[in-house]
Amino acid sequence: ADIRTNVLDDLLSLLSEINNDPQSLPCGLDCKDSVRERVADLIATLRDDNSNLVKTNGGVVEVKSLIGTWSLLYTSSLTMIINKSLSGLGRSTSEGAKFGGLKQTLSGTKYFGECKFVERIDAGEDASFDVVVDGEWQLKDGVDPYTGELITILKADLIRLAYPGNNAKADDWASLGPIKMLDIICVVDDILVLRGVTLTGEESVFVWQKDE
Repeated sequence: ADIRTNVLDDLLSLLSEINNDPQSLPCGLDCKDSVRERVADLIATLRDDNSNLVKTNGGVVEVKSLIGTWSLLYTSSLTMIINKSLSGLGRSTSEGAKFGGLKQTLSGTKYFGECKFVERIDAGEDASFDVVVDGEWQLKDGVDPYTGELITILKADLIRLAYPGNNAKADDWASLGPIKMLDIICVVDDILVLRGVTLTGEESVFVWQKDE
């Protein structure tokens, strides 16, 4: 149990440092490679610890452990880093508009679930706005490409993307690709770690913390 507390504490404290740096974007969108390596090492250790329900349940994840609203603490998604946001609006609206955080809400049952992603774009007091992406989600059985072990995949079928003055089909937004199909690699306490693997074999992780 000690190792778990230490690793989780170390990970959360590192992510807290990243998110509290006023000079940087939240969620590690512009952090250094050396910091990314530290995060990756801590996640690898956490994955292998017995506190990780994914490990102790043989890759099986229950829907009930995912229901709720989660805040993104960190991602290494190259697409999000390039776009400085999930929607891409953090990069393209104006110099004054910056990514201000991302929340994911999962609701429903094993057979039908709804998902909602709410991205904050900070653009000064009166100009900040939310980008809301709605869709459906489900869990699928998969195989870990690295270990050959059973893994649970969180699949999101995104339908609409809306922000003030705009309501579009989610399919028209290529930037949403990274959140559509993710392996669940860690469920520890109120932390959820998801992993994406692109067609070129690039890995990305998303670390979410459940809101109180």
